[in-house]
Amino acid sequence: MASTAGNSGWYRGIVKVVPSDDSLVIVGGNKAEIPPEKTITLSSLIAPKLARRDSIDEPFAWESREFLRKLCIGKVLSSN
Repeated sequence: MASTAGNSGWYRGIVKVVPSDDSLVIVGGNKAEIPPEKTITLSSLIAPKLARRDSIDEPFAWESREFLRKLCIGKVLSSN
């Protein structure tokens, strides 16, 4: 189901991971091979940042990531 869409420059895959509230990891390819992963960063989006070590999250950072995760995980995505 997930694959590179010909020579048009579009990449089609299934959302596998939402590492932060402004990026997605999609996986595509055939089932006969190891599927390639591609990280997509959502442009023109200013989202609250999740904390690194020894710091605290910005307000609503966790909620923002969880919203995007619940909305997108397992869905088919096309990107160029």
